[in-house]
Parts: sequence; C-alpha cells; structure tokens
Amino acid sequence: MMTILHVYSPDDALSAAYIDMLTAATGDKALMLRASTAPGIAGIMQEKKPDILHLHGNPKLKLPQDCRLVITPHGEQPGMLQTAYTVVARSDMEGQALKERHARVETVRNPLITRTIMPEECSKQMMTIYQRVMDSNVVQLMDQNTLTALDAMMVLAVTGDRRWLPKVFSSAYKLSDSDMRKIIIYSRLEGITDYTRSGAELLALKLPALPEISSYLPSGYKTPKPGDTGDITAILADIRSNGLSMLRLVETAKALRSDSLDEEQLLAQASRQQLTPLLEAVLQLLTEHSLITEGFMPCQPSDNSLAKQMRNNLKNRQSPFFTTTNN
Repeated sequence: MMTILHVYSPDDALSAAYIDMLTAATGDKALMLRASTAPGIAGIMQEKKPDILHLHGNPKLKLPQDCRLVITPHGEQPGMLQTAYTVVARSDMEGQALKERHARVETVRNPLITRTIMPEECSKQMMTIYQRVMDSNVVQLMDQNTLTALDAMMVLAVTGDRRWLPKVFSSAYKLSDSDMRKIIIYSRLEGITDYTRSGAELLALKLPALPEISSYLPSGYKTPKPGDTGDITAILADIRSNGLSMLRLVETAKALRSDSLDEEQLLAQASRQQLTPLLEAVLQLLTEHSLITEGFMPCQPSDNSLAKQMRNNLKNRQSPFFTTTNN
C-alpha cells in the first residue's frame, strides 16, 4: 500500500477540505497522512517514510528531499514546481497555464468546486497518478536484494548456467510483487525483457505480465532496441553516440564470450577508432554487474571519467529529471 503525505498551509481551509475528501474517497487503497508544520512533516517522514509527498498550495515550509513530490497548486504559484514528478491542475485552463512552467501536467477536476466529477472518480484519477509516480525511475526504488536479483538474471541470460553466478549471490531470491513489478518495468524500458525473463526462469522465478506501463520519463526517451551486430567496436560506437543502456551492456557481455572473438583484432580496432578508454570503462561496469569475469576481458577495466559518467547515466536515465549526455 502506498503512503501519501499531504502538506498544506495551516490556514488553507480549501486544501484541508480537499484532503479530507480525497482521504475519505480513497479508503484503504492508500494510507493518507497530513502535515501543516515543519515538525509535523519531520515526524511523519521519520516514522512512516511516505512514498510520495503531495504538496497543496504554496505553504512556506521546508520540504524533505528524499520523497517523490506531487504538487496541486490550488490556484497558487509554488516555487518548487520543477522539482515535482507531476503537477495536478484543477481545470483545462489551469493545466494549459501550468504547461508553460512544467513538462508534466495532469488535470483532475476538484469535486469541491465543480459537479463534473464525483469524489470517487477524483480519487481514482489521483491513485493512477500516484502509481505512475511510483512506476517512474524504479531502479531508484529497488532495495539491494532486488538489484542483486536483477544482476543475477542478467548473468544467467548471458551465460545460461547457474554455475556462473558469483558466490556472493544468494541461491534464492525472495521478491515481493512490488519488487517483481519494478524489475519488469525497468526491463521493459531498458529493452531487456527477454533477457530478464530468461534469467528469472533459471532462478525459478516467474515475472508478472504487466499491462501497458505509464511512467514519467525524460523528454524524448527511447527504449533501446537490440543491435544487429555482435561486433564489439560497433556496440561501443553506438554507446559513444547514444549513451549506455543495460541492453548494450548485456550485448557486450555476450559478444565478449563469443568463441570467435579475436582479442588482438578488437584492441587494434578500438585503438584506431579511439574507443579504448570507452572499452575500459564498459568493462568496469560489466564487472560491477558481474556480467564479465577476468578470463573474458581483452584488457583491464578502468574506473575512468567515462565509467563514472556512464554509471551515473545508467542509474538515472529513466528519471524524468534526467538530461541525456552522450559519451
């Protein structure tokens, strides 16, 4: 169950009434909490650790940074619009105005000021928005067990054999439905669903079939498509042009394990195309995800500036706030 912390000004009666209405209409579908003071916010953050902070109006309160933010301006002009996953307008006219200031605007009419929507429908629409927020940049929400399981699936998809799993990996992974949902959303947006399902099968895990995913993504985000070549220099050239994705890491790992790989030729081609630092950086990331071992490395990995940049990009590329930078 999602936990939503509603924050509003103590003298904002309209926002308080709206939160009352939303809480009653939502019932047990989500835990709705509220705060209108800084100590109240701090106490709830520490005790309940809410998933989403829903800001109403423009309260002059310092907000925590470790919570996903949704804003309903209620006709006001909050200064932190750009830090919100989405902004919720009350009407089409307000929505058009807000789109001049924010890239992600949803319109949900307020039953307290219009008869065109009932409280139950308002609640349903808001729950859809909250779920969309929680389905965005899911890798950021994965705990270490889920991240380890995802890496294990990738290793098994590349090798096809459980004996290649590092000893530090658990022999069994207990994943909740929420963990499974995060893995399949991430996989679909990274273009690695087939690999994930193949690896999960070898782990005796069954991933769910999800309906169409509606995440908040960076402007122009494109799900990576499988490459049409096993040539490592071609894969590296694609990474240099389009940035690193998990799909390209998996493809590189598979290519490095090919029996037909000529390491001397690869290193010579990489040198001629000025791809050597990129190859060393990609090898570094492959080792961090346990996708490659020493016996399959044509050269030593390097945690160089490219590796640091790609590591950050790989972690954040599905965030709606991410700005793509090419290598």
